[in-house]
Amino acid sequence: MSVALAYGEFCEKMGAIKIEEHIFHHAKRATIDWFASTIPGGLETPAKLTFQALKEEIGSGASTILPAGQKTTRGMQL
Repeated sequence: MSVALAYGEFCEKMGAIKIEEHIFHHAKRATIDWFASTIPGGLETPAKLTFQALKEEIGSGASTILPAGQKTTRGMQL
């Protein structure tokens, strides 16, 4: 089972639980912060070097490279 699928199942189960508003607020902020650092970070030199080193894996697979949006294998996402 992929991490995304496991997380999706977890989220589905959480739908039946009443989450306090302040907890929900912080969860939303954490998600936004993750994207706010991941997307710009994908343009930094270390990310570009990793992308170049593993370029033969780009174009296939079920993972998505941020911010490029290209598909890749599981090995690249690690």
